Amino acid sequence: MAQVSVTLGNASYVVGCQDGQEGRVHQLAHLVEQQVDQVRNALAPASDAHALFLAALLMADEIQELRAKAVSEEDRQELEQARHLLASSDHETERLGQLAELVEKLVHQVSGETGSAQAEGT
Repeated sequence: MAQVSVTLGNASYVVGCQDGQEGRVHQLAHLVEQQVDQVRNALAPASDAHALFLAALLMADEIQELRAKAVSEEDRQELEQARHLLASSDHETERLGQLAELVEKLVHQVSGETGSAQAEGT
């Protein structure tokens, strides 16, 4: 397991991560630092801890919105699948109707031929 030293504001933190993920940890720390800077500029928090809390809150809100959109995308995909199945079902229903009409015509033809053959045989 690798150890990464990250500086955020006036404090340094040692973070454990999987080997090879050190760069990713630095990228994530940079994103947090950017969010903290935006909070400091926009809201003038009372302390570093307050700035970190507000930044975390904003980032959590963004994550929540992204998750909601991801669920919505899954719902859209399921809706599209349902539409496809419904269209397929409608097509099959139409085809079954056509087949029923064909069977009915054949029954009438066979009944007519049977009736004609019986009349000829008598």
